[in-house]
Amino acid sequence: MNQTKEPTKDQKTELKTKIAAARSSLSTLWDAKGHIDREVLKVSTELDLLVTEYTRLAQKQPPQKKSS
Repeated sequence: MNQTKEPTKDQKTELKTKIAAARSSLSTLWDAKGHIDREVLKVSTELDLLVTEYTRLAQKQPPQKKSS
């Protein structure tokens, strides 16, 4: 039986931190080098992978109960 583990808050927090850093780096590089520079494209790809990983973690987490 294959059970997927629920993501921990630490995993999500770590990914959020990495995503924020990658966004900042991408913005800085974009301004300095333009949108077709190899380094800009590399950071953009890394950001896409982090966002995809975060989305997958978020989908594994059961919905939070709303407080009444």
